[in-house]
Amino acid sequence: MGYLSEIQKKEIVIQAKKELEERRLEGIELINKIWECSEKYASEKKAENNIFIFDLDEFSKKYEIDKEKILEIFPKGKDLTTIYNRVYDTLKIPGVNVEFKGLSGPVEISEKSIFREFCKDRNLVFSDIKNLHAINYKIEDEAGYVKDLKPIAAYTRPKIENVTYFNGREFETQKKLLIKDKEVDLTDEINYFDDFIGAVKPSGNFNYIKYLEEYSEIFDYILKRYDDKNKVIKRTIAFGYYGTDKIILNGWESQRESIRAKDFKKMLSMKYKTEEIKSILENLKNYLGKEDFTKIIFEYSLASLFRYDLLNNKKLDKFSYLLIIGKQGIGKTARMNIVFNRLLLNTTNTYSNDDLKGSISKIAKEQYVNLPMWFDELREFPDRLVDMLKQIGTNKESVITRGNKETEKDDYTFLLRRPFIISTNQFKVLDPALMDRFIVLSAYDYDLINNEEIGKELLDEMPKLGAYIYRNIEKIKEHVDTLKFDPSRESADDSVIMIGREIAKFMFKEFELEYEPSKKVVYGNSNIYTSKDTIKKAVIKEVLKLSEWVESGVKHNILDYIAEPEGAEYFLGVKQLEKYGIYIKKDKIDNYNILLTAKGLNFVELAENGIKTLAEFNAHGFEVKATRITGSHKPQKAVWIPITEEFTEHPDDQRIGELIVDTLKECLEEKDAAHESDITLRLELTHGIPAEKSIELLENMVGNLVVKPKEYMYKFIENPIQEKLE
Repeated sequence: MGYLSEIQKKEIVIQAKKELEERRLEGIELINKIWECSEKYASEKKAENNIFIFDLDEFSKKYEIDKEKILEIFPKGKDLTTIYNRVYDTLKIPGVNVEFKGLSGPVEISEKSIFREFCKDRNLVFSDIKNLHAINYKIEDEAGYVKDLKPIAAYTRPKIENVTYFNGREFETQKKLLIKDKEVDLTDEINYFDDFIGAVKPSGNFNYIKYLEEYSEIFDYILKRYDDKNKVIKRTIAFGYYGTDKIILNGWESQRESIRAKDFKKMLSMKYKTEEIKSILENLKNYLGKEDFTKIIFEYSLASLFRYDLLNNKKLDKFSYLLIIGKQGIGKTARMNIVFNRLLLNTTNTYSNDDLKGSISKIAKEQYVNLPMWFDELREFPDRLVDMLKQIGTNKESVITRGNKETEKDDYTFLLRRPFIISTNQFKVLDPALMDRFIVLSAYDYDLINNEEIGKELLDEMPKLGAYIYRNIEKIKEHVDTLKFDPSRESADDSVIMIGREIAKFMFKEFELEYEPSKKVVYGNSNIYTSKDTIKKAVIKEVLKLSEWVESGVKHNILDYIAEPEGAEYFLGVKQLEKYGIYIKKDKIDNYNILLTAKGLNFVELAENGIKTLAEFNAHGFEVKATRITGSHKPQKAVWIPITEEFTEHPDDQRIGELIVDTLKECLEEKDAAHESDITLRLELTHGIPAEKSIELLENMVGNLVVKPKEYMYKFIENPIQEKLE
């Protein structure tokens, strides 16, 4: 190939320039056509909901412009401000949003440019100084020159929030203009405009009334400029499952700012992999093992997810509180943290006696979710809470209003929607109607397994399982809706545990795992056995053994002396106990007490109760005091254990029946059958129950629970009916 001559080279350059110029002119012509057609497009197509969509496909077809050539002129990332401005000016709708479909690139517009367009042919002037927007009114002279500027508004960049708010019962729609640290409620049709003027007008002595027309224009501009109707903020007073149309979980913001509320919200957004959830469930299965005690807590916890909805829709007439009784050191807290607190709330913080003291607002702040509040080592409820707690046992919530005496209206309303879980070794409930709201679960009724090592691994993993539960709560609820159960109050405790069992089985099955539910639920009786009750029982049992003697072939113990203190022959039991450092003494109201000294403690087995010194009795509600002992030169410290107490009223028949069963068990520990008098005497001395009442109820049990091998003798049927849900 030969070399090009200089003339040929020049001709090539000239031709290239010519083609380049032609393309430039074509591009300019195309741009002008696009601008011109953009204005036509805007005039012929309407904006909807204050939004104009510039659709490239629709635009190119409508005006027969090659789409690919438009994309050559406006490739991805090209500035689209010119098209935006032409569309905006043509629409003549203040504050309209122009959005592009098929074209993408920046639109350089400012508050100032938008407002300048808005204020054309008006006497308003906009200025922006360090993010402070100021609007002035022009005052002109006869020649049309501006002789003065009157400031009529000043504000920082405003914001409009469209909020769906859940107040714990129903949804409320809120629309607020946030401006200069002030809120203007746009749904308040009476006050919203005055509130707006109060937010943007200059301070001081200012006659804003003469500028009402201008304020109206500013108000319209701000609403159209900043109101993003497509963005709805969801806020709630409390998370939780409130029904199929009220799942207040992911995507909702809480107005509660406590650490627990933040931790709960953090759990909702946790990420996890399917295999992780399966692994957690496998570990949880190993942790639970065959221990019914922990499984029942787990099952109750799962059922509590739907408590509000079940009560609200009358599917259950009662959803009981859970009371977990057990001595210190058995791992109540560790178990609760794993299968409830960490799992469903993402916290290891518990509530305590201090959280129930003082203002009711302390509890109000913790109503950020409708799951139970767990109180650890709670001793008793404040009187002011009792009625509310009774109500919430059978209702979805309890309403407390604090009235304003001056205005005769409520100025504070508080919804208590969280039931209680209580784990304790010492608890007192004096109100039988409140006690009826409890499932009592006693650790003394179960064999506990030490799974501490697995528990440590699980503790950090459980929130991920909780996140999985909340993301699949609709699917779980669909399964709950298929369950058949008795909604009555009498069967509520059974129904709650059954629902929890079925939820657990459903969850495990989703990962091809099998959940072995709790087999035996022993519900504690309405007279709760606290640590004081248990220790008292253990001491009396040991003292009865130490005081036993046989006379004329008949076995006696200290109870014979207490029944007939005047009988000299029974005083032998008293003297026998004194050898062990244990004394029997009446108090000021003639109740008999066991006085246990430091010496006596060596002969009474209380290791299981964690008591090694007299001082440790104080923590369980007993009185330790210096007492003058017979035969001692100086007072000795002794703990007073009451054997008999004054009773203001007798328990009901059901409770007496439960006490008869407990007493018969004690009597049968060393005998094949118990004599009627042995049973009735213990019940009368320990619980104040008349002998004739005990005999009447004992006879009613014959054939159902007990048999009489011979006259006056009782023992249990060999295969008695098991507890519920076995």
